Amino acid sequence: MRGPELSESAADLSGLEHSVKPAPLYRLFALPTVLISVSIILVPALFTYGVAFFKWDGIRPPRFVGLANFQQLLADRLFWNALTNNIIWTVIFLIIPIAMGFMAAAMLLATRRGSQFFQVVYFLLWSSRRQSPRASGS
Repeated sequence: MRGPELSESAADLSGLEHSVKPAPLYRLFALPTVLISVSIILVPALFTYGVAFFKWDGIRPPRFVGLANFQQLLADRLFWNALTNNIIWTVIFLIIPIAMGFMAAAMLLATRRGSQFFQVVYFLLWSSRRQSPRASGS
């Protein structure tokens, strides 16, 4: 006894992933996000990169100075002090909390006695904070 025959349209489904094109409507849903991202992030960033090569006080017309701004910046002691402080703050407020979270997770997984209790309590605190109307600002 033979199995059911595939219809011609069902047999053509093997190449479906290549022939299906997303509807233009899907692109319209993404359009506001793309426009906001471009106008708020990309345009000012490109403007900043362009202005970096000019001497401009914001009132008079800009004057092209090339890499002179960067040479002045690299020779400035205050710049290096600010850069050092930013690196220190980055280490303190990014790397250390992440490392503490990894250590806490490792301790919760390694400890046998009571670990499930602490995992449940942590999850309940996390999930109640995400679902609370006061935490979400509504």
